[in-house]
Amino acid sequence: MKKVWQVKLATLATISSFFGVCGFLELGYQIRLHRLGAAAAAAESRWIASSDTWADRQLCKWIGVCGLPHMTDRAKWTEDAHQDSARTREQLEEEERWKRGFWNSGNTRPEDWTDDERRLREIPQYVLDYAPFVHLYSGEEFWPCDIADHLIHTTPHLNYTPLRAKSDSPNLTNLNELNKYGPRHVYLQSDDNVEERPAWLGGKSNIPTLPDDEHCKVTDMNSHSITSDPKRKIELRGTNNVFGKKREEQAKKKMCGGRSDAPAVLVAIDKGGGVVDAFWFFFYSYNLGNEVLNVRFGNHIGDWEHTLVRFKYGEPTEVFFSEHSFGEAYAYDAVEKIGKRPVAYSATGTHAMYATPGTHAYILPWGLLHDETDRGPLWDPALNFYSYTYELPHKPFDDPDEPSMQPLPHSGGNSNSSNIPTALPSDLTDDSSSAPPSTNHSLTVPNRQPILRASRLTPHAPLEWFLFRGHWGDKVYPLSDERQYRFAGQYHYVSGPTGPWAKNLARRNVCQSPGQCTVRHWGNGGLGGSRVKVLAKWEEDGVDGEGGAGEEGEILGLRGMSGKFSFREGLK
Repeated sequence: MKKVWQVKLATLATISSFFGVCGFLELGYQIRLHRLGAAAAAAESRWIASSDTWADRQLCKWIGVCGLPHMTDRAKWTEDAHQDSARTREQLEEEERWKRGFWNSGNTRPEDWTDDERRLREIPQYVLDYAPFVHLYSGEEFWPCDIADHLIHTTPHLNYTPLRAKSDSPNLTNLNELNKYGPRHVYLQSDDNVEERPAWLGGKSNIPTLPDDEHCKVTDMNSHSITSDPKRKIELRGTNNVFGKKREEQAKKKMCGGRSDAPAVLVAIDKGGGVVDAFWFFFYSYNLGNEVLNVRFGNHIGDWEHTLVRFKYGEPTEVFFSEHSFGEAYAYDAVEKIGKRPVAYSATGTHAMYATPGTHAYILPWGLLHDETDRGPLWDPALNFYSYTYELPHKPFDDPDEPSMQPLPHSGGNSNSSNIPTALPSDLTDDSSSAPPSTNHSLTVPNRQPILRASRLTPHAPLEWFLFRGHWGDKVYPLSDERQYRFAGQYHYVSGPTGPWAKNLARRNVCQSPGQCTVRHWGNGGLGGSRVKVLAKWEEDGVDGEGGAGEEGEILGLRGMSGKFSFREGLK
């Protein structure tokens, strides 16, 4: 009898501890909500009220365990696996031609450019010479995607209300027309149940393929050796060369990156004082969040990542790798390179960018929350990209005494806000929505907004998609949705991100977040001797749309375990 009572007491203590921890974490979440104001609190109340059951609403409200039945009965999320109709080779080729047509459908007329205009559209050759390579994860399930294809499979919604029929998808040349609805509340919602994993979400056809070059190395000779089979278009993990190539033969060859059918986006910005920033943006249709104690958080549709290479008088000086809503900056000499080109590592699922392969902990101690990278398929973005230049109203390095440029808070759609890009009317298919306020198209007209231009390398690349200020995925699912749950303020599904325009392109520091920017002069590994990012405080202002505070509904769009925080570094 005594033993039975001991077991009961232990069980009761465990349950009490669990709910006590939940309540403590939920208290912290509610404190953050209080700081964000009445609008965020009202959005939170509406989200909880969307649950179908009284018990679920009470558990969510008082101890922060929301959607518990959804966590325990995952079979309800999907029915049968999504069935994609088989397409012939001719159909695939026609689809590729169709997408390329959209990418070359911009309204720009190079024959009308003046000499000054051509100069403003020039991409320096050194930007391409130092373009980054990207090692995608060998076991990746969600590969790079083409935004033209992404638009085909999504429908614009104003919060949860469709704005168009599914058959009337926007494209790269008219996406900015959605800004008129109030861009903060516009979401490109998936036409499919993403839990069924439709093929377009995974981007498998965009896995980089090696060039047909006998001088290229197919195996990395480091400890994380990866080999590729061009016939399978997939990279395999392991330390052995599965094709039987002799290591000595491979050592004599050069490392070559493969071409992905998903184009990268290059944005070059002259910031004065000899400083040029080259932003390389990569898009994925799906972000698979990480797991903590076998519970997954932070999934979202649409995912923008970037690597920034900074130059001073034509020489690379620093490299920034985006990681969730933050990132890390390194001196150029400190990062791994193939030849003289820096190498980035894309984490499995989340696609966060790192400077090294391995396991990378963030926010939580003991590696509970971590990304994983390895030497998977080597992607060369310079083989397929579209490029733009970005003229700032004020170049931050023209005046060495000018304080660091900080992003402005969300402007609520104010077109005069200096962090919102525009374009010359002559470059737009419909110049009514995003053009500078003056009708004079001369370059000498003073402008308070950044001006986006298609570069001379890709002069017919459309601009309208870049000017879209809404979200590239679904809005955070309501609690009534069987795919949704929340634990301690962290959501299973969060809102999709905003686009490249919101990544603090005008930054003076190489880091994306405002405030202190630490540039590392050494590489770091994963767990064990690594630095773990630790939550320091909640940032109340932001322009990246990834959990930025101060706007109704955005608090419900926190990027899983990586919402809009500021971070400090602590030694593991």
